[in-house]
Amino acid sequence: MKKIIYFLFLFGFISCNTGSIKPPVIHKKEMVVILYDLHLTEAYVSQLKLNTTNTLDTLSYYKQLVFEKHNTSENSFNQAMKYYAQYPEKLKNIYEVVKQQIQEKDLQLPHIDEFDNGQTFEIKDSIEIPLKEIQPFSKMKTP
Repeated sequence: MKKIIYFLFLFGFISCNTGSIKPPVIHKKEMVVILYDLHLTEAYVSQLKLNTTNTLDTLSYYKQLVFEKHNTSENSFNQAMKYYAQYPEKLKNIYEVVKQQIQEKDLQLPHIDEFDNGQTFEIKDSIEIPLKEIQPFSKMKTP
């Protein structure tokens, strides 16, 4: 009986050993570029105002385009994310670079508040009708 308990204990101890974790196929610099593109893609699709099903389909399509652009697969990307998730400091460093790149891109884009300097803009139609000629239906003269 002691031998069986000893064997089970030894087997359990050995099975808990995870061994060495293989480094990902996608290295840090490439992960930064892929994550940057994926986050821009997600932001773009979220601005399209589609219903949930169309949003998920569109996002899936664009994600595949990003993976094709970087000559990788979604499976390889997911494995790399699992690897970096086991090393939070590495993942944090990657996301700091991604965040910095997104902020730099944001600074290059014009913002709505830059156009709003207190002026109001009138949209003029090609047919201009003086306001005094426009009357509500209740006050219109009957023929």
